[in-house]
Amino acid sequence: MKENQTKIICTLGPASDQVPILSRLLQAGMQIGRLNFSFGEYHYFEKLIKNARVAEKKTGLPLTLLQDLGGPKMRVGDLGEAGLELIVGQIHSFYFGVKLSQAGAIPVSYPKIATHLKPGDRLLLDDGSIELEAIGVKGKTVQARVMSGGHLISKKGLNLPDSKIQLNPLTDKDKADLKFGVQAGVDWICLSFVDGAECLEEARTLVAKAAKLANLPPPKIMAKIERSAALEKLPQIIAAADGLLLGRGDLGLEIPYADVPLIQKDLAEKARLAGLPLIVATHMLESMRNHPRATRAEVSDIANAVFDGVDAVMLSAETAIGEFPVAAVKTMQTVIREAEQSRFAALPLNPESVDCLPSSLAFNLALLDRQNLLAGVVALGHNALPPAFVNLFRLKAPLIVVVDSISSARQALLFRGAYPVIMPAKQTSFQPSLHSHLKKQLALKSNGQYLAYLEYLPKQGARLSFVPV
Repeated sequence: MKENQTKIICTLGPASDQVPILSRLLQAGMQIGRLNFSFGEYHYFEKLIKNARVAEKKTGLPLTLLQDLGGPKMRVGDLGEAGLELIVGQIHSFYFGVKLSQAGAIPVSYPKIATHLKPGDRLLLDDGSIELEAIGVKGKTVQARVMSGGHLISKKGLNLPDSKIQLNPLTDKDKADLKFGVQAGVDWICLSFVDGAECLEEARTLVAKAAKLANLPPPKIMAKIERSAALEKLPQIIAAADGLLLGRGDLGLEIPYADVPLIQKDLAEKARLAGLPLIVATHMLESMRNHPRATRAEVSDIANAVFDGVDAVMLSAETAIGEFPVAAVKTMQTVIREAEQSRFAALPLNPESVDCLPSSLAFNLALLDRQNLLAGVVALGHNALPPAFVNLFRLKAPLIVVVDSISSARQALLFRGAYPVIMPAKQTSFQPSLHSHLKKQLALKSNGQYLAYLEYLPKQGARLSFVPV
């Protein structure tokens, strides 16, 4: 059994929405498919989800579906098929809710743009590739001068990094999309532009209600960290979420870009200590949208995410609309494998981090793992997700999560090192028949290693035992 510990997420779109390409992506190393609800209609996602499940069955490889809600992202409006060329020094009008016939006027989706902008504030378009500076406000329009130009097309993002803007992270569209996702059987739902715990709690209530009506298991809730406000409320967000996604693109427009790598390392540590999965996203292999080879900087970016101990790394446009989606996944898989096999992937075993019984168990499991004595750690009788403390020090051995349904298996798959195994009935304790089944399914051979069984017994609490392979 030789699988990468760090999981690969592919954003699915026009370049990857058919069964043959989905099957190839799964065989190349994709484990999670991201559905970007910032774009697309329900009928498209219905077909995409159906194709994804067909590819899953065809290949025999599990696929987790992550619904990424659009959130209250500000965007420019319709600029026509040709778009608009913004040239340094030009002055353009930004407006909402009024009709401007003047050439170069740019409609936006944010109603209060004229209220929150003042002269000198920056307007960043298309993930910061185009920059303007506000020079005046007149009524409901903002006049801005182009400082860094480029070609702007419809629906591209708008960021106002110098303005204090409060937007509800869970829009009416998100609520409708969330209900659709639950009914369609997604496994995780990610909220965008989260700025606190309240929206996560509201989403959890909506998910529970929709799941009950559809008679389906509720998806897990993930918070996307992409606003400076989220950094200020990380403890509350971590306590309310089932997982985290670091959106480096939008976050890098709100804070100094040099701080983003530090935030990534800090968030990786905080998520690991809390037992939450962390996804790192944005421009991991951006050059492979149009080229068959990655840059050295991109390769280093993926490797450093592995060294940080994150649970998953994500491809966006590379697999959604790129020319080389399968090559991008293979590249990411290769970099992950090399990084994980290096000595730099081992987190320091610091005894000072052991402050309770769970962390003591995790520490001792890591010691055995470093001595190559563990063939795997088997979690029994848990709530479908890996116990929070087990992989605290990032084991090389797989974390085998025994579950009783395919939906539970898909939810657990997102965790670093997690290898879900479906059993007909929920297993709560070690049994020789289970041990034999796992040895056969995982193709384990007797070589002096052990399977560590972490059991959750109803009246006796947790128990850890070691059985020779």
